[in-house]
Amino acid sequence: MAILRTPQPVTTVDWSNFSSTVVEVNGHVESRYNAENDEWSTPEYVHGHNVPNQGLEPVLAYGDQEYERIKACRNPHGDILIFRPDFHADRVQHLSCIMSIPSMSHDHFTRCIELAVARNAEYVPPHGSTSMLYIKPTIFGPVAPRSGSSSSSRGSSNFLLSVAVSPGRDCHIKRPTDAVVMDDLNGATPDSSSSTKGSGQTREKEYGLTLHVDARTHTEIVGFSGASFIGVLGGGGDQIRILLPENCNFLESSTNDSCTTLARSLGWAVEKRGIHVASLSEFSEVFAVGTTADLTPVKSITHLHDNSRVQVTYDATDEGKAGPVAMELCQRLKAIQMGKTPDELGWCYKVRLL
Repeated sequence: MAILRTPQPVTTVDWSNFSSTVVEVNGHVESRYNAENDEWSTPEYVHGHNVPNQGLEPVLAYGDQEYERIKACRNPHGDILIFRPDFHADRVQHLSCIMSIPSMSHDHFTRCIELAVARNAEYVPPHGSTSMLYIKPTIFGPVAPRSGSSSSSRGSSNFLLSVAVSPGRDCHIKRPTDAVVMDDLNGATPDSSSSTKGSGQTREKEYGLTLHVDARTHTEIVGFSGASFIGVLGGGGDQIRILLPENCNFLESSTNDSCTTLARSLGWAVEKRGIHVASLSEFSEVFAVGTTADLTPVKSITHLHDNSRVQVTYDATDEGKAGPVAMELCQRLKAIQMGKTPDELGWCYKVRLL
């Protein structure tokens, strides 16, 4: 039976001072793919957070999984909006094809994440909060079939979609941070970094971000760890140009795609091309972009190479102020996500409470 009124946020959480602590929500949603009938099952709400680990050996041993991170928040009227579910459904279909995971329709994916949000609606932070509800759909597979099924777990082609949610702090514009170029660490290459502790080393040196280059020449920018790279040329009266690395295997995020779309709507040029490490000094602004990172302005990038140190600084300050381009994009993006401005691009999906 449909609920006609959206539940208010729980009062047991101090939303005004919320800081990404773990909050126990009501439950999650599951849908299972059965190879015998070649179908994903109807989304099922499951009370609690635990996903059965029986048959998850391929996930733990080989990383045979696919996951997305999506945001939901309340508009000024209290309605709950999911940001760009169609974009993420496209990514799921794309990755499923690459990883030999059974494809699911946009409609099925949307129903699964909508049910997860609806059954945990009271954990969507209030409008105007610095927090959002993070939706975390993950496909595990192959997994063992449900207890009582005639299918054998050996050689099983059953898959599990689990959609968990949790409130988390939305960073908006973070304080500008320092980055370091990691041109000597590569994963799954002849110069593999699997035996190093790169993230720990960067923390010890007080760098908030690591910037990676291509494994072949060690000269072309690939992206930040867990986030895309965006560089800004021009500004201050000059034509603004947004540059993104072209020669990379990073999966484009909804935030990255949204920023470039908004940039074009403002009349700014957007270009994808190879970006050489030596050209970092040409940018007026640099920021990392991702679903979790949002827009993180970069204060400086340090390149440690052959025992030398080259540092480039950008239009961002220690006082937490980002450059004007990052600020403009962030404000426009947040206004759409929070329903403060007309959603002319159709990016937000209004949740029906099921």
